[in-house]
Amino acid sequence: MSGTITKLASGIAVLAGAIGVGVVLYAWRLPPFNDGTQVTDNAYVAGKVTIIAPQLAGYIVRISVADYDEVSEGQLILQLDDRIYRERLEQAQAQLLAQQSSLSSSAQSERSAEARIKSAEASAQAAQVSRDNAEVNAKRQQELSERGTSSRASLDDANVALSQAQATYAQTRANLEVARQDLQTVIVDRETLEADVKAAEAVVELAKIDLSNTRITAPVAGKLGEVGARVGAYVTPGTQLTSIVTADR
Repeated sequence: MSGTITKLASGIAVLAGAIGVGVVLYAWRLPPFNDGTQVTDNAYVAGKVTIIAPQLAGYIVRISVADYDEVSEGQLILQLDDRIYRERLEQAQAQLLAQQSSLSSSAQSERSAEARIKSAEASAQAAQVSRDNAEVNAKRQQELSERGTSSRASLDDANVALSQAQATYAQTRANLEVARQDLQTVIVDRETLEADVKAAEAVVELAKIDLSNTRITAPVAGKLGEVGARVGAYVTPGTQLTSIVTADR
């Protein structure tokens, strides 16, 4: 009887040991309980995540993707209302044209000022010749008058002519100086206008950048996350719209 009990106890002990081993193998997912499938509650995406956000404010008018879509680099994700930004670009371009027109007018003014200088120089040279001739004539009449071979009236006429010639010469010299100052003013103004044109060009480029930023595109190829945007929603710079996960290579 005691032998039977001993055998039964030994069998129970062996069975308990086998069950214990089985429990350990199952808990650790070791063969034969491992089917090759790995399961974890702490999963993560092995890749680089790029956050997609607008650089300017506006209303969403179009969404071209869905949650978890595969996208290529440069593919349109969504479109913001671009009417204001198009208007700003047109205004900037119009201002640039106006500044360029003013600069062109300045170039024409410079050529005109140079022409006036040449004309004033010619007038001054002619007036100088007339003054010199009047001086010679007045001196000759003075000598003749002193010798008594010329009338006083002739001397007076010569002196009057000399005074007029001197006044005319002085006026032509003043006109020449004014023409030179006009040219200098045009040159100075042109430098300002050139700066205005460069500033207008910069405004146009900024307006173009803003307009292009109304199209939010994928900066890289990858898989989208959830798209947290809806048509008609108003977004501001930095608002997270979605994300793109790229393979970590």
